[in-house]
Order: sequence, then structure tokens, then C-alpha cells
Amino acid sequence: MIFLTGLLPASCRKVATPEKVPVPTSLVTNKVPATPANLRNLGDIVLTNHTDSYVHLSSGEDCLFSPKVLDSKNVQIAVSIESRNEYGETKNFAVRQIVVQTGKPTEVTLGELKLNFTPLVSTNE
Repeated sequence: MIFLTGLLPASCRKVATPEKVPVPTSLVTNKVPATPANLRNLGDIVLTNHTDSYVHLSSGEDCLFSPKVLDSKNVQIAVSIESRNEYGETKNFAVRQIVVQTGKPTEVTLGELKLNFTPLVSTNE
């Protein structure tokens, strides 16, 4: 017992925690990437009332736009994203319904993916 209590003070020691030094503001840069990996700019999307439009994204995902014209300025769009694995099985699926003005830039977030587009409604039905 005396032997063990003799070792106890030798095995316990206080270790000083290192001090945090602030980084000088001259070394900090506020660079924001021009296009994040999860942002897709689709540009103008021409939609026809009650007609689905598909867009194949470069990342192996398919985007489906299902529009319903509400009036001369507004359109309701069901936007869905689907990706498949190498066996053709659905890997990821997300859907969102939005109401937007035609001709106005729109951003919609589906999971981790953000889509930027401008919906244009075609008068041909």
C-alpha cells in the first residue's frame, strides 16, 4: 500500500494547456467560392402548362419540373431531383412545390442541392 501511494504523486502531473494565439487579420481572407459544388445554375427553363420538363444535371442527377399555370404571372412548379446508383436503383430523391412569378429568377433548395433558374411559360399548349 505504501508503495502504491508513493507512485501516485509521480504519475499525476498537471500539463499546461497551450495558449490560443489570435490570427492576425492581415492573414485572414474572406474568399467565397464562385460556384459551390451544391449550386446549379440552370438559366431559363421554358415550361408548358401541365407538361413535365426534364433536365439532366452533370452530377448524374435528373431534375423534373411539373408546372401548373395559376394566372398570367404566377406558376406553381413541383421540382424533384432523383439520382440513381450504378444498378439503376434510386439513391436520392427530393421534391419541393413552389409558386413563383414567370420571368423572375428563382432559387429552390432540395436536400443539399440548390437550383437557380428563371421559369418562362410557353403559350403553346
